[in-house]
Amino acid sequence: AYESLCNIERKLDDFFARCQLAAFDSRAEEPLNHDVTLYNQIAGDDFSAHSDEVAKLPLARITTQPELPLTVGINPEWQLRFDALYKNIIQPLKFTDSGTLSISEWQEIKTRFKSYRTWRNAKPETGVEKLGIGRARDLLQSDLQGRLAALLDEDLALAPKMKSVDAVEKLARYNRDLIRLLNNFVNFNDFYADDRSAIFQAGTLYLDGRECRLCLRVSDPARHAALATLSRAFVAYCQCKRKDTSGKFYIAAVFSAGDSANLIVGRNGIFRDGSGKLWDTTIVRLIENPISIREAFLMPYVRVGRFISTQLEKWAVTRDKAIQKQLESGVQNSTKPPHPSKTSAGLAGTGSIAGMIAAGGIALGAVGAGLASLFDTLKALQWWELPIVLSAVVLMISFPSMLIAWLKIRQRTLAPLLDASGWAVNGRTLINGKRGRLLTKRATLPLEATCLFDHESKVRYEFWIALGVAIAAAAIGWLLFRL
Repeated sequence: AYESLCNIERKLDDFFARCQLAAFDSRAEEPLNHDVTLYNQIAGDDFSAHSDEVAKLPLARITTQPELPLTVGINPEWQLRFDALYKNIIQPLKFTDSGTLSISEWQEIKTRFKSYRTWRNAKPETGVEKLGIGRARDLLQSDLQGRLAALLDEDLALAPKMKSVDAVEKLARYNRDLIRLLNNFVNFNDFYADDRSAIFQAGTLYLDGRECRLCLRVSDPARHAALATLSRAFVAYCQCKRKDTSGKFYIAAVFSAGDSANLIVGRNGIFRDGSGKLWDTTIVRLIENPISIREAFLMPYVRVGRFISTQLEKWAVTRDKAIQKQLESGVQNSTKPPHPSKTSAGLAGTGSIAGMIAAGGIALGAVGAGLASLFDTLKALQWWELPIVLSAVVLMISFPSMLIAWLKIRQRTLAPLLDASGWAVNGRTLINGKRGRLLTKRATLPLEATCLFDHESKVRYEFWIALGVAIAAAAIGWLLFRL
């Protein structure tokens, strides 16, 4: 009876609520019963199957009298559930004299089930209920509880022996792994050793002609970078994936030697994990810090060169667009007769060009005056003072950058990188220059191999040749000005 009540309770509440609204205002009766257009829309459907549109209609026709007919006029989609309600509740309670069910009688029915509903809702959900009452009684009458208790007592009796087994296993693991753990997270002996790698090193990254041995597995580069910035190291976060698998992971590779000129987001490389498996890698994020003193020495000149090239490129693009626009306007106006105003505009344009030429001449004159002043100053120097002055100028330009780089490289540490990866590390674990050159190596030739076109040697020779030419030119210029 309670289940038949729950199956149709909300629909009956909805029916009586609609009837009360129609009794409040008779104009609501037709809209609450739905318009005939709904029946026109579903007239072609198959009513032998379940219909959601019919199920959404009221339980019976809505009138201004809040009474439900018991024998006819019930929504077909709800007829079976209403018949169960009628058979299990309405008929036994003898609410059939008038042939209808009033709202007061419906409230009385729900009141009769109130205590039972409260009791049912308080019943806990357990797995025992699935066994059924018959199986539950059979289990209670059997000796299964005593047998289970005996097995539990046996386990409790064996508990000391099992604890001893666990203690022996723990001791064996300490004997095998404690020294390795201490060498990796207390004194970092494995990390600072030259012939082996630490257990937190995930593998080796090959990128930009360099071999990076200090690579850590990370789960989220953005979260890792928030703490890894404190390491003062140049860190490249790379995404690793293979074509034969859909999985991917991220690594944080520390570049501790060389320069960062070619380390940009999107650069590709190869990562070899601890098992020797190769992965395609792509740089997705960078933490930029100085890598070497040599890079810091050249950085001011590189920045000036980049700035000049950028400005020249912008100026060239702007002039190209202006010339293109002038050519297009000249072609369009070539077929039209000259207009006085346009002629004057052309004169004005000629005047502006002349002004630009004059401004350029003034600028060149200023540059020439500055160079003349510089040469006069150099002319007053002795021959041995000229290299000292040039060296002082170069040092004055590069010294701040070199000092900042030296301070950061001196403070470069591994601890924040491991902390960001989830390891608990207490200590500075510095990465000095010597260790940095071991962790990041340039590609070298195999033993007893020769290269006919050694790029590094060529670059080195070209550098010394350029330096000698610059010194010779400076000496010749100084001698000419002295004469």
